[in-house]
Amino acid sequence: MPVKYLTSTDLPRTSEVIQSGIRQGVASAISVGFWSLAAPEDRFAFFEGRRRIHPSEQPLLSSTPFDVASLTKVLATASLFARCVDRGWVKWEEPVAKFLPSADSRLRFSHLLSHTSGLPAWKPFFELMIRDFGTPELHRFSVAERQSKMKEWVLATPLEEEPGKRCLYSDLGFMMLGFALEVLLNAPFDELVRKYVWQEMGLDSTFFFRTDQAPSALQQEEFAATEDCPWRKTVLQGQSHDDNVWAMGGYGGHAGAFSTTDDILKHLQQLRSGYLSTKILHAMWAPWQQSGRTLGWDIPSPKSSSGRFFSEKSVGHLGFTGCSLWIDLAKGFAITLLANRVHPSRENLKIKDFRPLLHDALYLDAVSSGFFK
Repeated sequence: MPVKYLTSTDLPRTSEVIQSGIRQGVASAISVGFWSLAAPEDRFAFFEGRRRIHPSEQPLLSSTPFDVASLTKVLATASLFARCVDRGWVKWEEPVAKFLPSADSRLRFSHLLSHTSGLPAWKPFFELMIRDFGTPELHRFSVAERQSKMKEWVLATPLEEEPGKRCLYSDLGFMMLGFALEVLLNAPFDELVRKYVWQEMGLDSTFFFRTDQAPSALQQEEFAATEDCPWRKTVLQGQSHDDNVWAMGGYGGHAGAFSTTDDILKHLQQLRSGYLSTKILHAMWAPWQQSGRTLGWDIPSPKSSSGRFFSEKSVGHLGFTGCSLWIDLAKGFAITLLANRVHPSRENLKIKDFRPLLHDALYLDAVSSGFFK
């Protein structure tokens, strides 16, 4: 069934919070959506703002895709890996070195998925690539060559701690997962995700875009804008904001995807309705040891971005650009937030206080309107 777009009359608290957030500069574009097991076939959405405000203004539309940044980790990587486990192609506890021989022999896939690998959080590999190629015009080199460089550097990065000892959120762990899945399934990661995840789920507005042209030539003005990037020398629209993703060709296990509110809700519906077996879904969403996470997903902290009403039996994820998704497994509802808080600068941190306010307002509106039971 198509998504149902609601109005400020339907969601008065939500509309007030979003309008206030836009006035305060949280983001120029904010789109929210939700669904409930009370009406499992229905999806609801609401949006306000402008998809771009610099260098000129463009309106936000219901069809506007957003750069969802690290939501890629769940919409693509964790979902694809779980699908492979479900089919018996790989195991949660298999050594990463079975597929990537130069990986540390202590690493298991469960370490990468739960962010307990001991790998560092992030490295500015894009700067190494600019240095090695001698130019920021990385599009002049093939995507295959850039992916190979990134794979070499990620696998050469030493662990900072013993695997399993501590949870440290790591882009490098999910980059490594992407490379391992390419070996397992013998195809580029972006093609694998499209074939085994997004096409099977019926998602038609979720994409990776390869960065194989100059930034100015990659502009797609129908997308929500992100940063006015100093090294790419343009306001980014329809090309990944993540520096390392752009450098490696537009896709990676950690970031790079674009999506819409409706497609993210579809993804969550599909996870709950048979894309994965009950056994694998439970394994993926169960708290992993003492990590404070599951195999690929986050769980609410005491002061969670999900606000006051999501139970401790919830899973979700955040994205650097301002996006998030949360699903309450006990109460049977989900909320997604898409925003371009990095437009025109990543230094804007107002989204942190905004997220819980938005989730609380939307939950209260949905309950009072009968959408949530």
